Parts: sequence; C-alpha cells; structure tokens
Amino acid sequence: MKRRAGIEPECHRCGNHPLCYPGAMQPEDKTLFEPFREALIGLPLSHCWQGYGTALFFEFGELRLSKVKRRDGSPGHPEGEFGIMLEFHWRLEGRRRIIAGCDSEEEEWQRRFALIRGKTLKDITLFGRLPELDLEFSNGAHCLSFTMTDGHPRWAIFDNKGEKLQTLYCRDGRLEIEEKMPRRPYKTLPTTAV
Repeated sequence: MKRRAGIEPECHRCGNHPLCYPGAMQPEDKTLFEPFREALIGLPLSHCWQGYGTALFFEFGELRLSKVKRRDGSPGHPEGEFGIMLEFHWRLEGRRRIIAGCDSEEEEWQRRFALIRGKTLKDITLFGRLPELDLEFSNGAHCLSFTMTDGHPRWAIFDNKGEKLQTLYCRDGRLEIEEKMPRRPYKTLPTTAV
C-alpha cells in the first residue's frame, strides 16, 4: 500500500481516501464492539439532546429517570437502555444531502433530529483507521461521528442496562470498555414521556 506524503496509507479502493483503509477494525476490537452493536440494533431512538457545545447524546430503548440533577435541582435528561455520545464533530445525512451538522444553526437541531426520533437503529458500524461511528436508522438516515481535533475519536456508547455502567470508546486507535460502580435502580418513565 502506497503512502501519501509519507504520512497515511492510500485507500485500497480509490487510492486516496484514508477512511477506506482495509485495516480499520482489529479482531479484538470486533469482539468488544459486536455485543454493543447487536444490543443496539432494533432499538428506537427515544430521546436526543444537546450537551455542552456541539456534543450530541442519543438515548435508545426504554427511558428511565436520570440520577443526575441539574444545578436548579430539576432532573437531568432521561437515560435510555443504551446511550451514544458524539462529542464536537458529527453530521446527520439523508439519502442525498446533509440534513444537519455540528456547524449548523443550533436552533434548528431539534427540528432536524425529529427526522430520526422514534426510528429504530438499523445498524451501527465503525469506519476509518481511527474508528468513528456510523449510525443507520430505519428511514435511511445516517448520523456519523468524525473527530477533527487532535487526540482520540470522541464518541462513546453507554450500556445502561446492567448493574454496572459499561462505556465503549476509542483510545490510541483501539476500542476499550470502562466499567463504573454498581448503579442504583431507576424509575421507568411512562411511554408518553418519549
């Protein structure tokens, strides 16, 4: 495989595009990713919300009250069975155009994300030499992460179902899982809260 400007390998298909690099996922990464992927496929996007700056959070499956309290004492955003965080850089794609991105007008985000709210996750895949996420929804829309700052890809997948919070993320080009302390039981929200 040729190197472009002595830095990155060229694509095995097009000769230029580094995101098409064939060695994107190592076998041990697939072992960590697949259980999250399999559990997420088929779950509806129940809630999405904006974190700090352009950070975007997706909550999938049945919603539960958050343990987190806001400064004013009100409850935080509800948590799904699984959550996905895309920090800083992302875009929402339709079949033939970009619907919204991290640089779009923030006032428009909720209206544009209505396109995928309630839709099921058809697939979630990794792409790139440093793994980024591609979320495919049942209506054909995709939401992609693509970190454009130095460091690591800035996304995470949260498994909120178990007794311990499990977080899948990327560090040094490899996938890792972090487990947090045992969780307290949640109160399930009524389905009308979705």
